[in-house]
Parts: sequence; C-alpha cells; structure tokens
Amino acid sequence: MVNLNDIIAETRVLLDSLLGVNIKMEYSFAPDLVEVNMTPEQFKQVLINLVINAKDAMPAGGVIKIRTFNQPAPKSAAHAAKAAEYAAVEISDTGPGIPPGIREHIFEPFFTTKPKGKGTGLGLSTVYGIIQQHKGDILLESAPGKGAAFTIRIPKAA
Repeated sequence: MVNLNDIIAETRVLLDSLLGVNIKMEYSFAPDLVEVNMTPEQFKQVLINLVINAKDAMPAGGVIKIRTFNQPAPKSAAHAAKAAEYAAVEISDTGPGIPPGIREHIFEPFFTTKPKGKGTGLGLSTVYGIIQQHKGDILLESAPGKGAAFTIRIPKAA
C-alpha cells in the first residue's frame, strides 16, 4: 500500500526539472489521503506522462497544478463493485484546452496531435492502461481556452 502524496513529493524535483522557466508548478495535498494498492514506479510514470503533456500544451508558459483529495465512489454498480472510496489526483494546466473532436481519441494508442517526430502517441494510452490495471479511472475536463484537467481515481486499499 502506498500514499500517492508521498510519491508526488518524492517526484517533485524530477517534475520541476522537466519544465522550462516559464511554467510554474503548484501542489496541494490532502493531509488524510487514503492509501492505494499501486507500485510507486507505475504512479510516477503516470504522473510524468501527464505533466509532460501539460507542459507541451503550454509552449508560451503557464501553470500546472497537482492536487490530491479523497473521493467517495460514484453511485453506480460499476464503482460500487470496486471500492467505497478513492484516492484522487488532479493534474490541471492553463493551456489552450483539448478540442471536443480530439477528446474521444486521446487514450488511443499512437494517437497524437504533436508534429511528426515529436511524440509517439503512447503517453496517454500508457496512463490509461496503468490506471485501468489498478481498477481506477481517469476523467478529463477541458474547454477551449480554459486548459485541461485529468483526474485519476484509484480505489482505496482494502
């Protein structure tokens, strides 16, 4: 069992080093975040992929926020079978947002909006696979000109 706050804190120096001087990182940790069953290495891979995507979406600069919180399971049979509570991590940016026509494809392997040679299209599909493997889910909120926010929810460890 791990606390995702601890993994984020351990990865902070690396995350900050991935960004240029024109991108600011902000962190907000829930002090009582529930523990989850996930390897630190896999969560670090998820975190790094999402931060790099946010950075790439803001070539002129901006802010990336990482926030953790506990979230009760949604009232659905699918979630009730997984867990009563989730550890949630939201990674948001102040970039241009993700256009509606693209949102439905972003987790597909090899899908990318980056120029040829600048991306493989495997980052978000890898993130999606890791989260699904841990019985979690990932949600996207985005609006043109308002940035994007990815929220990862991992079930609380039994």
